[in-house]
Amino acid sequence: MARVALAFLLVCAAAGAAHAQEVDGFPAETHVNKQAYTLLGTGVHSGDDGAPLYKMALYVEEDEARRAFPALVVRAGGHSHAALVGGDHASGFVVWGHFGKMAVLRAPHGLDAKTLQAELRAGFDESLPARSDPELQDAAAKLIGLFNRSLTVGQEILIRTDDAGHIYLDVAGERTDGPQSPKLARALWEVWLGEKAADPKLRRGLVDRIDLLGK
Repeated sequence: MARVALAFLLVCAAAGAAHAQEVDGFPAETHVNKQAYTLLGTGVHSGDDGAPLYKMALYVEEDEARRAFPALVVRAGGHSHAALVGGDHASGFVVWGHFGKMAVLRAPHGLDAKTLQAELRAGFDESLPARSDPELQDAAAKLIGLFNRSLTVGQEILIRTDDAGHIYLDVAGERTDGPQSPKLARALWEVWLGEKAADPKLRRGLVDRIDLLGK
């Protein structure tokens, strides 16, 4: 559990995280730059052969996400779990929400960098304009190139974005700042949460605890 705290910019509160509740092996809450991040959900992304490629946990900046939560309730038509996670309301709330987001990817059997790069490239092809914004395309290519380290068993990738479009990465302990672009940051989350996400089961799992923002 303290692994997440130590790996991500050395800014998480390790002592507090060490005693936090866990969900599927991930802390239910952690801290980044003294801001509380709450776990929205977890899931497993499997390959075409059904074998698990990686486990993923999704966090959001708790205070700002709670402030935005009433708007989600209105769009979803209620605050029950079924209403909130039904349709695309919850995933869209995260993708477009004006709050910090963070994901942790763990590879139980290791993960080839080319596999994740191909997934990102396919996702960006779906969500980014192909020719109308060459600068954005260049930024996307740069970001994909930063996921250039294959993971061994037990290693993690941490991804964090803020409302200004900063993208921060930690790939197997190597911290990197990605391009700054709100559009690219949204497209990055759409890889897992968008309508055309490659793994619908993972997409649902990543927002399965979203009703906790209203409690």
